[in-house]
Amino acid sequence: MGDDSPFAIDVDGRTVRGESLTELVAALIPGYSDAPAEALEQRYRAAVVRADDLQLSACLRAVEDGSLDLDELDESALTPLFASRSELPLVPGDVWELGVTLYLVATDYEPFTTRTKPVGNVAFVDPTNERTLLASLSDAGSLTLFVQEGAA
Repeated sequence: MGDDSPFAIDVDGRTVRGESLTELVAALIPGYSDAPAEALEQRYRAAVVRADDLQLSACLRAVEDGSLDLDELDESALTPLFASRSELPLVPGDVWELGVTLYLVATDYEPFTTRTKPVGNVAFVDPTNERTLLASLSDAGSLTLFVQEGAA
């Protein structure tokens, strides 16, 4: 990573290093709190924004490369693709089979709520804690997370 920091992220064209995951999340969320309940709400709101951005980017790439034709889709496919994650889009039959990955927020579904977690071509941004938020954003390609071997 270029220094002794145990954690780093590459995001939005910049590298942020930190002694803790909290420092990295604070770089993503201005005013990030140390209070657990407030921090969870802040991570949730950030997860919604990032999932919305990931979804829009995935749709734009698919339209540009010809793998997604919006004229061929009905509302049951368009709504989950383009509704904000804050609106908890309904996934018909809880199965997403479209070629475009559907990005959702993990805490909107089981085991956090009674809503069934959709399966199929679905990726979840997970704001449960700092590690899951950063790891899920890294898995989705929204940022790159670096953790030194042996870091907690």
